[in-house]
Amino acid sequence: MSNKPTDTPTHNPIIIDPRMLNNYYDHDDEISLVDLWLSLVKHQKVFWLTFLIIISLGFVFSISQPTLYDYTTTIEIGTKADKETLIQPVETVKSEITSAYINQALHDYYNDNDNDNDIIKVDVENPKNTSLLIIKSSGSIEQEAMHLTIQSKILDTLTRKHSASTQAIIESLQSQKQVLLNQIEDLENETLFASRKLSTENALKLARTQLEKLIEDASDIEKKIARHATLKDLLHDQYKKDIDNLNIALKNQKIAAKGNAETPLLVILTSELQQYRTHIASLEERLNIGLPAQEQELLQRVADNKRAQENQQVAIQQAEYALSKLMIDRERELKSLKTQLAELEHDIQALPTTHAVVPPSRSFEPAKNKKSLVIAVSIVLGLFMGLFAALFAGFIAKVKEQNKQ
Repeated sequence: MSNKPTDTPTHNPIIIDPRMLNNYYDHDDEISLVDLWLSLVKHQKVFWLTFLIIISLGFVFSISQPTLYDYTTTIEIGTKADKETLIQPVETVKSEITSAYINQALHDYYNDNDNDNDIIKVDVENPKNTSLLIIKSSGSIEQEAMHLTIQSKILDTLTRKHSASTQAIIESLQSQKQVLLNQIEDLENETLFASRKLSTENALKLARTQLEKLIEDASDIEKKIARHATLKDLLHDQYKKDIDNLNIALKNQKIAAKGNAETPLLVILTSELQQYRTHIASLEERLNIGLPAQEQELLQRVADNKRAQENQQVAIQQAEYALSKLMIDRERELKSLKTQLAELEHDIQALPTTHAVVPPSRSFEPAKNKKSLVIAVSIVLGLFMGLFAALFAGFIAKVKEQNKQ
């Protein structure tokens, strides 16, 4: 660590004698509050005179101002067909009114009224979270026609622009309405409905006709079965008779053979036996093969006919249901279309358009009175100006006194 002294020429502290500070200012230049007060009291006439002059000027100015009224127009922005989306965003409309419509309305008014040189200021406000715009201006009751005319021009310009969009929306809704009317007309047209119903009615009629034919076929089959049963009984009886006759012929042949009958008789008996055997074989074939096959065929036809009748009954039920459903669907569709038509007509009539909720009008009561504010400001200003004038008068007097010395 270095032991060199630190009091070098560059590090030596500067010591100032406090008595030297008295050379920098003069105590006679100091101003005390007591001196200010005494000066103010001494020149109080100047203070009050200045104060009264300012107050008087303020009062004269306040009473010379005309009584002002508020002139307002409240506009609601229209919506599109969904009744939620605005034709234009509120901020966009507000900007257009501020930047274009107001200037155009003022320009048109002054062109039409060369002798009117009053200058007015028009503002636009948008209440928070609403689709409303309020056009606002202030003026005397003598300027009422001017304010109302200018605000009406602004309103007309905006509604004229938005009416084109609204008209397009209405035309679209009218097209939808016409489509619904055409559909309702088609459904209520009995000729068209009859043509739509005809195919279903024909299907129902065909199914009933086929069912009747199947019932007739079933009756015919039952008759055939009955005839078949009768034939079977007859063949059985014939078969028994032929067996009996065959047995008798066999006995006769045996008797003739034992008695040494003549050969022609045996030939006749043998031929008769052969005939009986042939006839019995034919009967057995019919009874055991032909008739069972026919019976099976008839039974199969009965089963097929029964299934066909069941199918036709189902077809009839389906056709009847389709016919009934066709009429119910017609009434239901008519009701639905008429409901849609009523809603659409209501939408057309109640479509929110851009319009004046409150048309251009003057307030019943005057605008907030500013006369009291002018007087209050003149009082405050009079106090300050009076104080300044009194102090300035004291300063002038002091300068004059020093000049005399």
